[in-house]
Amino acid sequence: MDKIDAFSDLKWLAAIVVIIWVVWAFTGGPSRYEATQGIFLKPPAPLSTGETYGQLPKIDLKIPDTLNVFLYGDKAVLGSKIDVRATNPQKEYFEIVGRSETPVNITGWRMVGKGGASATVGQGVRTLLSGQINQESDIYLSKGERAIIVSGNSPVGYSFKINSCSGYLAQFQDFIPRMSDTCPSLTNESLLKKYSLDSPCIEYASEIPLCTTPTKTLPTNLSASCREFILTRASHNSCVEDNKNNPDFYSNKWMVYLNKGSELWNPRDTVKFYDKDDNLIGIYTY
Repeated sequence: MDKIDAFSDLKWLAAIVVIIWVVWAFTGGPSRYEATQGIFLKPPAPLSTGETYGQLPKIDLKIPDTLNVFLYGDKAVLGSKIDVRATNPQKEYFEIVGRSETPVNITGWRMVGKGGASATVGQGVRTLLSGQINQESDIYLSKGERAIIVSGNSPVGYSFKINSCSGYLAQFQDFIPRMSDTCPSLTNESLLKKYSLDSPCIEYASEIPLCTTPTKTLPTNLSASCREFILTRASHNSCVEDNKNNPDFYSNKWMVYLNKGSELWNPRDTVKFYDKDDNLIGIYTY
């Protein structure tokens, strides 16, 4: 009885192997694309050489430099620097990164949360001057440029493009994310060529922290021309005037403010993004 059962099992096994072979042959057998890919081992000697042949399929392991939460065609992407969970509107922000060869206009983009909160990106100032009226225009992002979209109010009254002198603004105002404190030195070569400064003046000016307007009375041993130089040039607007033609004057970032007095996005919210033509361009859930 055991022999009969074993023989019966063997027939079933053979039948299964035949079925698998038929399916394999029917779907292409050795001519299938997968059968020609990957690393294979030739039979060992004396049948063959035993060496490997073929190659593994190529796998793209490139990691993007931003977190692609949503893509606006080839125009822009929601970036990785995001803090939309903050309850303080001045600390609640996200970032949009330009990715198009042609600058994309983000003015008019509208965001709507599932709770009904909404906000629209307005215009901004490319070259901000503090303490005076500035001309605003639409905000364009070139490839690689970033717009940090803050829910709260602008400390300077405008959305603006960051430049090498913007650190002066942070001396008396708070910015989140933090503004860079690297500004052109008062004793850089271009200023030394433009203004005649004596050695004591140059020494004193070189010790003034970057992006800082002196708030204390200047030493009386400095010449009148030196004191005038420091009082007039160590400021945001003068820095802009002296450096605006430098090739590296502008950064690749905009500070954009939605001017809301309270938190916009609730915890675990879903925010829908619309372009200025009211087309849905992305959904971000956090």
